[in-house]
Amino acid sequence: MQYRRRIFFGEEIRSTLKVVRVGNSSMEFAFTAFVGSELAAEGSYIIVHSPSKEAGSQPWPPEWKNKFLGN
Repeated sequence: MQYRRRIFFGEEIRSTLKVVRVGNSSMEFAFTAFVGSELAAEGSYIIVHSPSKEAGSQPWPPEWKNKFLGN
């Protein structure tokens, strides 16, 4: 995350979140935060599909992956 300006308590923030990449078992998101028309912060993060503590990461179920990709 990179801050572009300070965000003060009480300010209204508009944020966006979009899928950047869908992998076999992971997905990357990018986000922005605006105060008015001014970019206040931006960044990205990655999540991993791990439905079981024992098995670790697993491929996305096909129907989930299709929805992530807008199919």
